[in-house]
Amino acid sequence: MRPTLACLLALAPFPSLAASAPSQPAPAAVIAPPQPDTGAVNPAADAYWQGLKLIRDGKSERWPQARALLKQATDAEYPAALNFVALCHLNKQHGYSKDKSRAANFFRLSAEQGNAKARLFLGLCYAQGTGVRKDREQAIVWFSAVLAPEADFSVPAAPADFFPSAATSSAARPGTLSGEIPVEPADQIRASAHFALGDLYSSANKPAEAQEHYVKAATQGPTTAPASTRPQSRLRSASPSGRASPAT
Repeated sequence: MRPTLACLLALAPFPSLAASAPSQPAPAAVIAPPQPDTGAVNPAADAYWQGLKLIRDGKSERWPQARALLKQATDAEYPAALNFVALCHLNKQHGYSKDKSRAANFFRLSAEQGNAKARLFLGLCYAQGTGVRKDREQAIVWFSAVLAPEADFSVPAAPADFFPSAATSSAARPGTLSGEIPVEPADQIRASAHFALGDLYSSANKPAEAQEHYVKAATQGPTTAPASTRPQSRLRSASPSGRASPAT
């Protein structure tokens, strides 16, 4: 039983784009935004958030301007922007062409900087041959990198004016298990990496290693991968709905 990138995108702690056009629905699960950053402005981060604002407004005629801003951020290899644009390429969304190779490359650029979510997605790309040659060993390398001490689970701080006041108050709750027990986004990502590693070891007929990771996945926190997920689903879409509204 293997998780697909489609099933794990809901783990991405992206800002909610709930105000986007109806044709671009938001992911099933959105992690609460961080507190606004009061520090110095990072030009790449500023371009990223300005681009997201234009997309959030839901007017497709503003997408070229948004893509230009996001390009400034990806050219600077800003991890949040790399992840966002990678998902847009997988979805063929917001005017981006469908380009799995570019998506995998952007995940790599982000993953090499330590971004845990990008490491998870890159591992899935290698596990399923999405945008790269299918490589089980490389998948294990990147899933394991999610669990490394230096993995970066930080979420970029949104500008104070990014979230509408009503949306901020309603989205300010952390992810929960059964609607009661708080679940940290980092724990969800680690659980998904353990689940994926367990699956790879199981397919390699290494039951002891597989069981170890399955147990860790179960005790770490919930994953979004259903028990019926199979590798042959490949990556036909990058979200459970087929057209996620990604963020980072």
